[in-house]
Amino acid sequence: MGGLFCNRRAVLTEKFRKIESLPDLNADYSVMTVGSLVHQWLQKALRENVCTLSDVIKLLDDILRSKDTIDYLYASEMSLADCRKRMMEYAPKIFEFIQHYIIGNKQHHISNLKNNFQGRINNIQDIEETIYIPQLGIKGRIDVTAEVNINSRRKIMPLELKTGRASYSLEHKGQVILYLMMMGFINQDIDTGLLLYLKENAMQEIKSRHHEKRDLILLRNTLAHYFTKQPEDLRSINSESDLKAMELPEPINHHSACSRCSYQTLCCAYLARDPNANLSLSHPLTALLKEVQDNIEIRHLDYIMKWIALLQLEESCENNSSLSSVWTTSPEKREAKRTCICNLKIVGKVIKQEHRYQHKFARVNIKEETIENSVLGGTFTEDNYIIVSTDARVNIAAGYIMHVSYDIVKVLLDKDITQLYANSMFHIDKYPSTGLSTFNYANVAGLLNNDEIYVKLRRIVIDRSPATFVEKLPRSVVSVSARIISDLNENQQRAVLKAVAAQEYVLIKGMPGTGKTQTLVALIELLQELGSSVLITAHTHSAVDNILLKLLERNIDFLRLGSTKQIHPLLTCKNEEFALASCDSPEDLETLYNSKHIVGVTCYGAYHALLRRRSFDVCVVDESAQIMLPTVLRPLYSARKFILVGDPDQLPPIIKNKTAAKLGAGESLFVRLDSDNNTINLWKQYRMNRRIMRLANETTYRGKLVSGNKQIENATLTGTNMEQVLSSCERWVRSTLSRNLDDSVVVLNTGRTYNLNVESGSRDVILDQTYSNIWEVAITLRLVQVLTEAGVCARNIGIIAPYNHHINLLKKVIDKEVEVNTVDQYQGRDKDVILYSCTKSVESDTKKEFEILDDQRRLTVAITRARHKLIIIADKITLLRYVPFKNLFDVIEEKNVINLQDGEEDFSWKSLIRRIDNCDKEFKG
Repeated sequence: MGGLFCNRRAVLTEKFRKIESLPDLNADYSVMTVGSLVHQWLQKALRENVCTLSDVIKLLDDILRSKDTIDYLYASEMSLADCRKRMMEYAPKIFEFIQHYIIGNKQHHISNLKNNFQGRINNIQDIEETIYIPQLGIKGRIDVTAEVNINSRRKIMPLELKTGRASYSLEHKGQVILYLMMMGFINQDIDTGLLLYLKENAMQEIKSRHHEKRDLILLRNTLAHYFTKQPEDLRSINSESDLKAMELPEPINHHSACSRCSYQTLCCAYLARDPNANLSLSHPLTALLKEVQDNIEIRHLDYIMKWIALLQLEESCENNSSLSSVWTTSPEKREAKRTCICNLKIVGKVIKQEHRYQHKFARVNIKEETIENSVLGGTFTEDNYIIVSTDARVNIAAGYIMHVSYDIVKVLLDKDITQLYANSMFHIDKYPSTGLSTFNYANVAGLLNNDEIYVKLRRIVIDRSPATFVEKLPRSVVSVSARIISDLNENQQRAVLKAVAAQEYVLIKGMPGTGKTQTLVALIELLQELGSSVLITAHTHSAVDNILLKLLERNIDFLRLGSTKQIHPLLTCKNEEFALASCDSPEDLETLYNSKHIVGVTCYGAYHALLRRRSFDVCVVDESAQIMLPTVLRPLYSARKFILVGDPDQLPPIIKNKTAAKLGAGESLFVRLDSDNNTINLWKQYRMNRRIMRLANETTYRGKLVSGNKQIENATLTGTNMEQVLSSCERWVRSTLSRNLDDSVVVLNTGRTYNLNVESGSRDVILDQTYSNIWEVAITLRLVQVLTEAGVCARNIGIIAPYNHHINLLKKVIDKEVEVNTVDQYQGRDKDVILYSCTKSVESDTKKEFEILDDQRRLTVAITRARHKLIIIADKITLLRYVPFKNLFDVIEEKNVINLQDGEEDFSWKSLIRRIDNCDKEFKG
């Protein structure tokens, strides 16, 4: 496509495209903003058959009043008045285009333009048509798909809109030719397209020749080579020295193209580590390359490139669930793999909701054996991003699931698909998002920035520069703090004051039950009283909301960023959608955003424009020990000081690629910076009684945890009818639920359940017990039934299991009031009694690396959720293969291990299984 097209930039854009969300990026977005809005304007005018100038202008004002546009203008730092003024230049052009090409009223100065298109547009077939052609390995979105009349012949043509001056450049023509090639596979009559420059209403018909098609395919193949080669090449990595960041194409040599490129620093960072890079003195990147080499130390570059390579490894694992199966596998087979809901018809009317369209799909020819595997399989849930395909076309529209039931699926799509495909058979596929990986790439690349805040973070993150503290807090600070921290213990008070005294950063290690949230809330209130702005962030929505709910109780004002559906209902009055309802301009938006001194958002939500345009005094990061290091960087770029809160002995970051985990991808920033100088420990706990706390101390915390008071230390399980119910129970149940303090931790050893086979109803119950275990379900059900009968509130009972499959079995028979969840979902939660169903029972097992049961930190989370009673249900022989469980069983006294055997202590497997059959809820083995 010519020398100006930079393959190197194309590859970097694909990986780092969220880099524009970083603060202090010196880019003028106004041209791009106006261009994007003009696209919407013309497309909307064509879709709604607008034909008068006054209606064209009214349409513009409607667009400018929309919340999406106001958000967009705020992000672009562009005023409403300036945007309208610049867009108004296009009003007569849009009117003239419609009059000339749609209505047929020939405008003199349009028709006289040299080589201008002489035909007429009869009909707009589609707007932003998505087109995927696997034969070419190309996908795209066409601005306008038009039916035209030229030389008394009707034909379909793609129309590509440009808002700048007419250039008919090779890049622009190449874009139209690519559309022609793709559309040619669907309709062989499509051989020409339209290229429109709206600023001058210059529009020409573009034809494609063989050599142009050939060159474009060669270009596509070159890019595909760089996009796809890394996962294959990285398989043999065994050590950090083997890690290499992605290979890039050669840089182009063009001054204007390189000077305007937003990836120039990143491009030079690659060149600085390339031993074969040999730029001429006149090359536009030579000066910038020297600047990068002078300002960024080699070890810093090495660290950044190491992380880019680690992210590539992790991404290669995530991309295993790619879209390729949409082309290579039938809808029925995709449904069997739970990635598709197939054979759907549209029922009822399509309902327009602002800029989206609600569709209702009904299942056709439902077969009993496929229902649970598809819709009821639980893999499709509300807010899943999906694509809709027909038997003939892949991805005709995209959107989000609103509701899934037995035979109905409601989705919100970006277009009304009934206009072209009303009678088709539809298939809904999950769309694997790459947004999180590009987010992390961009965060790592941010460390290359040479503004003060980035240079400081480079030294902290890469060099581990130690935290420093003011020697003595001013008397005024001590005076203000006295009232706010008076309810905290001395340990917590010290943590709050140390955080205030920190000059760059500090770590707060919150061990289980030590009042971490209470400490954080007091710290945030104190920071607000001292006039500091605070950004509150965490890995999950629930962790952010837990802090904000406490602030709400104290009548402290804040703004919660993020989707309304994702946040706690009690925070509706503080969420972004509610707060911005009265904002009619980007100026209003800026005023409101700047008035909020406390803002809450997840780390992944931190690409919000507010964080690029504002800098906070302090960023507080909860759950920081379980956040991947690149992920936590984004909110830190928007603050002058940060406070990491977490527990490195609990859940780590989730790393799917084993090689990446082995080479350090699981090292959180908290773990990287944790030291005696940098870290304040919270060790006085108010959750576990002394027996459960002792277990935690001996397996993980090396005796550091102490009880907050005698009442908590000696607490045991209580119920309104405990003694009476237990007296009539089986002896094994009475022993398990003993209220003796010394029996607060109990192991129920099921023995080798993998070889059990008990007839249940009309079927034999025997399952693979690697990831689910019906026998442990039966034990758990019986204990929960007794506990609730004994007066223990169901909400105070928790069930934890390592695998989702086992969780799904449990949820089918356990009271809905009882929380049943994985270890990961239970972090930060606690219950009076916890039943940990370890699930696995196998005859022989080859252990895999990084298996969940071999993770000490996950075991620590599981055993520290209980306040008064911890019951571990396990095949002890199987679990002794895992070091964390071997250490756990070594600590638990033998008298607290109950070996379950048929006929002993009133125990009967057959009786337990029968209880499942008699359970009111549907259960299928």
